[in-house]
Amino acid sequence: MRDAIEEILQKHVERLRIRGDTFAGGGCPFHKETTPGRPFCVNLETGSCGCWSCHAGGPTIQTFLEALGLPLGNLKSVIKYAQEEAKKTSQLKKVVRESRARADFRGTSMLPDSVLGVFDWRPVELVNAGFDEGLLRQQEIGYDQERSRITYPLRDVYGNLVGISGGTVINAEPKYKVYEGWHQNGEGQRVPGEFGDWFKGTPFAEYSSGDVRNHLWGGHSVYEKIYEGNDNELYIVEGFKARLWLLQHEWMNTVALMGSSMTKQQERLIRRLGTPIWIFLDNDRAGRKGADIICDRIGGSSFPVHLCFYPDELDDVLFRPQFVEAVEEGQKDLEDAQPDDLTGEGLEWVLVNAPIVGGRLQWRQ
Repeated sequence: MRDAIEEILQKHVERLRIRGDTFAGGGCPFHKETTPGRPFCVNLETGSCGCWSCHAGGPTIQTFLEALGLPLGNLKSVIKYAQEEAKKTSQLKKVVRESRARADFRGTSMLPDSVLGVFDWRPVELVNAGFDEGLLRQQEIGYDQERSRITYPLRDVYGNLVGISGGTVINAEPKYKVYEGWHQNGEGQRVPGEFGDWFKGTPFAEYSSGDVRNHLWGGHSVYEKIYEGNDNELYIVEGFKARLWLLQHEWMNTVALMGSSMTKQQERLIRRLGTPIWIFLDNDRAGRKGADIICDRIGGSSFPVHLCFYPDELDDVLFRPQFVEAVEEGQKDLEDAQPDDLTGEGLEWVLVNAPIVGGRLQWRQ
């Protein structure tokens, strides 16, 4: 299919230039005047084409030939065969991708979604902090009245519930706790965890959270659409509130590491997406160190890696009023800043101005 399309382009597209493995560009065959930097482009795998200036084109190479008044020849059979092969390849890739992903998380158990109903209470602290109630409900954020913790459902890239993390609102230790069905105490005895009594006599009584840190929080909402090519960007933050804040300001392709470090399994998931990424961790020492290490690990990838830097001055346009007030009163410092301490304008300033620190730029001249 690719050879057939390339042969046609060589004959009918002026100034043909091949960019990378998938796109070709050159002078538009449908109009004489061309705009520099806005070429006619054709996908070498599918034949979809279009001109950025006159907007001519179509979804297949067949459309391209018909528009030029050229004979189709045996191209119909070539297209049909190529589409069948592409479908088989896509199915195979999906099976391989799923098997690899599941192999990364063999130690993680699953929970029934019904358990979230226990925490179906309004997380007042987040609402008071400016988070949209509709967004919190959509993201299934709840509240554990018994333990005074805000609950965050943890799902794998397929949407399976693999755990629940509870963030304290009373400064209890630990700050974030992944609930368990049972655990071993210091004497090696099995004792019930948060779910132990609820599921007594059922398979879920044996629930163990495994290493849920190997998952990306929110990965299930972005993984498939990015992998299938419907989006081409990924924003990586450190914690739950940071991701929620970016979602609230419509940076939808955001996932959280649930910590300032990136596990090997998380790295595999990110690398498989192969999309430009923005590293946007907290501004404290752990966050900056973690961001540097992540950039070192994936900076040599084929996709651009952006590193986000916070404003170096206290600006009441870029920072939210409560953070500005806390800094002015000496309760916080600029190094304490997190993504949810920035205004919508502040988030945009950081993300738009984030420099590329790694990755090979495939499409730039």
